[in-house]
Amino acid sequence: MAQVIRRKGTATNQRIGVVSFDTDAGAIGRSLQNAGEQIRDQAYRIDAAAAEKAGIDAANAIETSKFKVFDADGKPVALQVPEGYGRIAREAYQKVVEQRFVDTMDTDIRLEAQRLRVKHDRNPLGFQNEMDAYLQTFLKTSDGRFKEYVNKIGNAVKESTYVGLIENQRNRSRQNNAEFIVKTNDESFNDIADMSNGGVDGAEDALSYAYQRALATQDGVDSDILKDGATENYIDQSAGVVVSSFVIGEALRQDLTELERAELTNLISSFGASLPNVKSKKVRELYQQTFYFNTDGTEEGVRKTTIREMVKGSNRRSILSEVNAAFSDANNIGAIKRRNEAIDEELTRVSDQQRENKFDGTVVSTIDTNSLYASQQSQSGFAEGGDLDKTAFNISRRIEKFNNQVDTEVRENSQYDEIEGERDKRRHEKALILPFIKRAAATGEPENFIAALSTMSTSSEAYKLATPEQQEAIVLLDKYNLLDENTAGDFSAEINKSASANVDAINREDILLDLNDKHQKLLIKYQNNEADQSDVDKYFSDFDKATKGFLGIGETRQKFEQSFKTENVRNIVNDLIASPTNNNSSFMKSLAYYIRTGRDGEFLKTEDKKIVDNATKNLLDAQKNSIAARIDKEAVDKYGLEEKARKEAEFAQEIELFRLGRTTPAKASEVSQLILTKKGFDISNRDTWTEDNMRIAALGMPENIVNGLKRFTDYGDAPNADNLLMFWGMMYQYRTPKGDVINTTERFFSDEEDLKLRYALSSRVQGRTANAQEAMTEINKLFQEPTKTEADARRAKLFGLNSNGKVRSKQDFLRDPSVLGNDYDLATSAELGAYTEFLIASNLKPDQIKAEIKQKFNQRYKEAKYVLDQSRPIGSKSKTRHALAAFLPPAEEEFFVNSVENQLSQFGFTLYDHVNERPIANIRGEGAKIPVVLMPMFPQLVRPEDQTFMPMKLMFVDNLGTYELLPITIHEGTEKEMTIAFQISDEMKDYIGSADSVEGRLEPEELQELYDKATILLGGNRAKPVPLF
Repeated sequence: MAQVIRRKGTATNQRIGVVSFDTDAGAIGRSLQNAGEQIRDQAYRIDAAAAEKAGIDAANAIETSKFKVFDADGKPVALQVPEGYGRIAREAYQKVVEQRFVDTMDTDIRLEAQRLRVKHDRNPLGFQNEMDAYLQTFLKTSDGRFKEYVNKIGNAVKESTYVGLIENQRNRSRQNNAEFIVKTNDESFNDIADMSNGGVDGAEDALSYAYQRALATQDGVDSDILKDGATENYIDQSAGVVVSSFVIGEALRQDLTELERAELTNLISSFGASLPNVKSKKVRELYQQTFYFNTDGTEEGVRKTTIREMVKGSNRRSILSEVNAAFSDANNIGAIKRRNEAIDEELTRVSDQQRENKFDGTVVSTIDTNSLYASQQSQSGFAEGGDLDKTAFNISRRIEKFNNQVDTEVRENSQYDEIEGERDKRRHEKALILPFIKRAAATGEPENFIAALSTMSTSSEAYKLATPEQQEAIVLLDKYNLLDENTAGDFSAEINKSASANVDAINREDILLDLNDKHQKLLIKYQNNEADQSDVDKYFSDFDKATKGFLGIGETRQKFEQSFKTENVRNIVNDLIASPTNNNSSFMKSLAYYIRTGRDGEFLKTEDKKIVDNATKNLLDAQKNSIAARIDKEAVDKYGLEEKARKEAEFAQEIELFRLGRTTPAKASEVSQLILTKKGFDISNRDTWTEDNMRIAALGMPENIVNGLKRFTDYGDAPNADNLLMFWGMMYQYRTPKGDVINTTERFFSDEEDLKLRYALSSRVQGRTANAQEAMTEINKLFQEPTKTEADARRAKLFGLNSNGKVRSKQDFLRDPSVLGNDYDLATSAELGAYTEFLIASNLKPDQIKAEIKQKFNQRYKEAKYVLDQSRPIGSKSKTRHALAAFLPPAEEEFFVNSVENQLSQFGFTLYDHVNERPIANIRGEGAKIPVVLMPMFPQLVRPEDQTFMPMKLMFVDNLGTYELLPITIHEGTEKEMTIAFQISDEMKDYIGSADSVEGRLEPEELQELYDKATILLGGNRAKPVPLF
């Protein structure tokens, strides 16, 4: 139940203070006791402080549960002072016990209120009733001041929580209604555009429909659900849609020339000022077309307007945008394409430049990494027993991989050309081949090696003078295409060094490679806590001794030092992340951002930043970036886990909503498909059409089946078409436990799809076609788009002629007693007018079309019973789209009615069926209740299932001799005075029968029986059979 208006009232949520429970009863006795206590105190010289402490300790030692147990006199058991206590100890004990009693009751009541608040977050009366029952358990056993205290604090907490729930429900209802009004208005533009595109009649229907939507929108403004100006904005937008869609449609139908279209566009742009200069008669008549639309279904409600009146400053731009887009010729389209291509080209250039900058950094780091790898490989290959062939092969593979990366970048990045690519390839090759050549040169005379390399021939004299190692190196350099006679000269400077210089260089390289290897191993141990700072200090002491006298060694040493400092920072950072409050992806991303940039991280506290600042102050930017990159990776992994947990929780909630039938059609279809897939359901295998699986499908038509059936209706064919059609028939006529046959497919298919599937199934059941494909082919022949002449002829045959001998309007046709008769109004006209046009296009016979229209009305408009829809005409209030039976299956309707009735009866009201003049409870004599009807608060604003109903009491007015409707006010004259309302979604929250309300299913032979005598059942017990042929 939702609060609509809260007139006044205050509530407190403050903790209640301690009140002494000591009384004056037995005061004389206590005086004597006190006198005795004084003598005893003197006699035994008891320390007052010790006595007080003993009393406090004893009071604190009492189990909390004893404060909630009362004795036969209604006093808490815990308040009984232990035997043998003196005055000081007893007073201290009583003071602490009383405070603990207050705290215990206060805490327990508030915790229970919070628990019940969560349980009944959408049912304030449910909270109130269960909270009252909880408090009664204490009030029944307590007495006197204790009962008064429990009652006082309990009611304070209960009322403050109750008011909060009421306010939350009111706000939720208002927000839901506001969102749906805006959404429905946005969706209405599609209907308005479709109707307006069909010509003058369609545009007039669209204007009537838009007028009703505008009235509904104004209801939202008047109710403070929408902002002021929302109605005017909607009117301008809808008028703009009518103009643009009508103009575009007429331009096509009348085949306007390019000049005529330009004149029409100019008229709209100039608000009609250019009309005197328009040469085309067709354009003048089109622009001056008068449209008549109805505002209330009566002759007095007819209004008229023109295109000139509908074009406003607020909608002109959108109208011109739509019209110009439709009128644009090939040159304009080409210009747009060229402009878009230019924009795309510039975006690509900027993106490629950023990509090149990033790749340049990759080239540098790759060369450093691979050159170290080549040095290690060369050292191993030229060592005693080494495998030079393997060394050369490994180096060639690294070069090949890098070259492929460069070629890809040249091919895909417009800012990185082939010249740059060849330059980077050469740099990389030289860096990797040099260590191999240097070691080969060091095995003999450099001059001979250079000469042999310059020929790359094993038959040259220089080759014969080379050492065996040099000879093998030359063969392998040639074998793996690492070097030829034209590129050998690039290494002359390095090889021309003296033999001793080469040996010294190689010895130095060996030392550095050995130190690098030890560094990597120590770093791994340090990361795994298998080494500490003393091991690091020893390593650098050995490093300094080994590299003494090496030029340029400082940079290498600093790099190694930074790796250990970086690891220290990582440990500090890991401790930060390990904190429960920080162990999430948002904190990790903020932390990485702060380390990398030094700028504020959104989720970092001041103390976190101080820790990071102290840890990273001596790190180089490269080390900071390395740490940040590692945290970013962890953040991505963490986000994946968080998303998985979130989706699992979300899916669990979706499953629950699906089970209760409270999801949107799209979500129900998606969830149904997921569940059935896991259960092994297969449309092609009828053995999987088990009762359980069919029950799930009845809650939501599975996504794959919906898509398959839509394809089937569009193209006349689909995989497993026969099974799809039979499955749809079973879901279309689904049997509930009470024997009702309901349509569970309606939410998932359009009127056209529904009609085609019904006719196709009927064709199959009657045996007129051999399979589903033939049946749909037969049906699609009926639904071929007619020409304008054909459509006009069908319309004339269906609508008939008026007294003037002209074809009747669609509204007059629908108003005819053979169609809707007294059930006709603006709402039904707008809703069924478009359906009528669709049926005309289907080439059905007039009697069939009338039967379909009446059936569609009967399917959607049900007996009002407890619902009084003020938006329907006086003679039609017995049926409404907002009747509970129109959207709730019988079991759910019964649940909703019982829920509302139970809440209303607490305040002396009962629901009244105004159609059958039958109340639920007695409304006369002793114990009579006041009759109440449910009025839709937004009859034109929301879908029926999203409706909010205001209960209105029927009060007899003596001087008028009739009844009038008045809002219900509960707690009248008190602080809690308010009017109330009921929202479908809130009242159905606790419904648990939906999962079992669609059990059982029709077998194929039962389906055959339903379709005997060539009939189509529309909606089971909600409709009557309609003859097909």
